[in-house]
Amino acid sequence: MKQKIIDLATELFMKQGYLATSTRQIAKELNITQPALYHHYKNKEQIYIEVLKNFSNKIGIQLHQIIHSEPNNEEALIKICHYLKDSHPMNFSMMMHDMNHELDQQTKGEIFIIWHNNYFLYFEQLFERFAQIDDLYLSPKQISSHFLRGLSAYIVDKDEQNLTPELPIEEFVKIFLHGIIKK
Repeated sequence: MKQKIIDLATELFMKQGYLATSTRQIAKELNITQPALYHHYKNKEQIYIEVLKNFSNKIGIQLHQIIHSEPNNEEALIKICHYLKDSHPMNFSMMMHDMNHELDQQTKGEIFIIWHNNYFLYFEQLFERFAQIDDLYLSPKQISSHFLRGLSAYIVDKDEQNLTPELPIEEFVKIFLHGIIKK
């Protein structure tokens, strides 16, 4: 039953966000009572943490594989971006909003660790590779923060992707890394 709860909760959180998803809705769609749901998870935040942990771990494994299999830094960055854009199950901006505005400090801390270990760390490692080749204006950590903020515009749910014109990720990476001025 725990896995069924997580599978359904993943689908609902990814589609509706944290705030719009209720434990009542999860229980109803699984044909169980809320007390039965609470037997497995103490509250909605615990379910959300488990959902984020599950899909973040899968993403972390893929990012690790991409970074360690692609020696060209720019190509590795493009591949990571495509992977996240094509397979991220949730609107990244909505996820960040939920984390910042809907959760208590302890939960935010737990989720930050999950997020850091499965997303941020790999971007930081990749920008450290750039730093070994070129002088950078900022630290790999700062660059990773800026890059992820820009990349979040590309990581939206499938419905939103269909509503917006496609802007190639390759252009985003090129502008981020090289600027807009030809040298």
